Amino acid sequence: MPEDISIPSKASLAQVSTRSAASAISLGCVGNLILGLQPLLLGALLDEHRISIAQLTHAAMIEQLTIGVVSGLLGGLAPRRRLRVIAVIALVVLAAANAACLPARGAELVLYRALCGVGSGALLWITGATIAFSQAPARLSGLFVGSQSISQFGFAALLPVTLMPMFGSNGGFAAMAALSVASVGLIAYLPVSIPDIAHEKSELQRVNFVTIAGLAAAFFFMAAIVGFWVFVEPLASANRVPRIIAQYAVAENLAAQILGAALCVMFASRLASDARRVLSVSAVAFLLAMALVWTQAGSGPFLVTTFVHGFIWNVGLTLFTPLLIQLDPTRRGALLLPGALLLGGSAGPLITGWYATDTHLAPVLVTAAALGVGWLLALQLATALPGRHPVQG
Repeated sequence: MPEDISIPSKASLAQVSTRSAASAISLGCVGNLILGLQPLLLGALLDEHRISIAQLTHAAMIEQLTIGVVSGLLGGLAPRRRLRVIAVIALVVLAAANAACLPARGAELVLYRALCGVGSGALLWITGATIAFSQAPARLSGLFVGSQSISQFGFAALLPVTLMPMFGSNGGFAAMAALSVASVGLIAYLPVSIPDIAHEKSELQRVNFVTIAGLAAAFFFMAAIVGFWVFVEPLASANRVPRIIAQYAVAENLAAQILGAALCVMFASRLASDARRVLSVSAVAFLLAMALVWTQAGSGPFLVTTFVHGFIWNVGLTLFTPLLIQLDPTRRGALLLPGALLLGGSAGPLITGWYATDTHLAPVLVTAAALGVGWLLALQLATALPGRHPVQG
């Protein structure tokens, strides 16, 4: 089975070399690294009395929102030219803003985390564009998702036993600033620009209703996934899971994420061509997992839920790219996808935690399930309308 996008033709797509793909994916991992380190670094800032609980919440939310908004705006409005120049500027902003966090306290930290989001959003846009306009977007998307999980896990495991015991949260911010500077060396391997494809030149520059429905499905997906995950510890307690076992839930979830991404890379062609069905089955599995937690059946079922959740997480992150290309062969929808996912991830905890309290967590499961239903319905709506095209790799 060929590993290309059947519409538009293979000849009309960017020739992305292995080095270009690796460079773009690496830069995307640098841009997204903070998403796996927020609990560690912001928690350390709180312990150091440099921010309040409210400021911690604001910093976490504003950085994710900024990443999503910037990547979305660039995906919808920016020409795909001078990518190397934009990458240099993004890395400089990211390095400078992380370095500025070293002496900062209070509201200053919230501002600098927002500036970091600007640099990260630009890097994520470059990665998304390189993947979307390549000849094997499903496989590269799976590699990117898996690389994110591994890099975030690696830094989250290393920082507490290396820099942070000596320098606290500043050790983490200094490491990210240094990594941003070092990553400038990757830019030479990026494509200078990504040209338009034939379909994009001939069609109106707007996103159609089918694509909007697909982006809505991605938003609901990420909101449901993250909205449940941020409450996993109190939900474990409510399910009478011993703390020593609950601590392994995060590692188990991460292992499931890596497994999901690996399977998506190995079977990219087959899964990409049937992305709607796989994502629909994933939505049903998520709803069943929420029902299992609702029963409060104890440790075993709860650990099953966290494994299923992690597996679905990276399968979804991988397969929404080929799905959006099916819905919109011009790739405009795929360029907007990172923004939709990040906005969903930011909104999810606000939605699921709206009616929850320390002693009443049932609203978390109800609202997460409602988001899962929205994800499933938006998928059916997007794929029931005419205009879909096959994606095979």
